[in-house]
Amino acid sequence: MRTSLRQHLVLITAVVAFGVLLLWAFARTNEAHAQFTCSGGTHTAQAFDTIWQIASENCEGNLENAVYHMVQLNGGRAMIQIGQAVAIPVGPTR
Repeated sequence: MRTSLRQHLVLITAVVAFGVLLLWAFARTNEAHAQFTCSGGTHTAQAFDTIWQIASENCEGNLENAVYHMVQLNGGRAMIQIGQAVAIPVGPTR
């Protein structure tokens, strides 16, 4: 009976270690995919401009993350007005 308990503990330990390894690998991969680079500065909004369009013209990499940071940089609102100076994130960002 002791052997069975030891085998279960070894198996549980191996499964937990494998799970931790998978989480670490996923976090590293996710971090790499989240990176983007933008030109910085501002863009004066024209008719029919969108945050996504401004990000796609001024950023490379993960545009969804660039749009998120651009919205945060501009007061947390995704709606922009004609003539509004839209701040663009600077440099490489995660």
